[in-house]
Amino acid sequence: MLFLLAALVGLALGLALGGSLNNLAAIRFRWPLIPLFALIMRDVGVNTPLAYTPWAPLLYVTGLSLLFAWAIWHRNRVSGLLIVAAGMLLNLIVIGANLGHMPVSLALADRGPIELLRKGVLGYYVVMSPDTRLDFLGDWIELPPPLNRVFPQAYSPGDLVAIIGMGLTLFWSSRRRVLAIR
Repeated sequence: MLFLLAALVGLALGLALGGSLNNLAAIRFRWPLIPLFALIMRDVGVNTPLAYTPWAPLLYVTGLSLLFAWAIWHRNRVSGLLIVAAGMLLNLIVIGANLGHMPVSLALADRGPIELLRKGVLGYYVVMSPDTRLDFLGDWIELPPPLNRVFPQAYSPGDLVAIIGMGLTLFWSSRRRVLAIR
């Protein structure tokens, strides 16, 4: 949800400062359904009964890897996607180091499904422990008040980089004339 807010804020600022929706409409993506498919794959592993299967981490890693590759593929076409990709790469690094699981701070684990606290693992999330690796790249960041009431979940540094990148992507894309890249 915070990604959507960042995109809307970036777009609103871009339009307020002389940008145009025509600039966004002029962008031609290759394989435009890949991000939608990848997002669905990524979220299925937490928001469906698949969260309780060993397939959840694989779905998440596959979806995030597809998003990362697609963003890298379009980096020259759309300013800001490289920043989004950098955030996704940080998440892929910590998830890879934890065999498909994103470590979540125990102090913030109660922001998600209660099963995470009960079992220590749910979907692609795992509660931070001495056994988890690269915890500083995991979900341990809480937004400051009053944002934490609207967006109560924990965020990773990679999430925040990708969120900022999403806002900048929409801002820059609405402000600049898009060049056709062959």
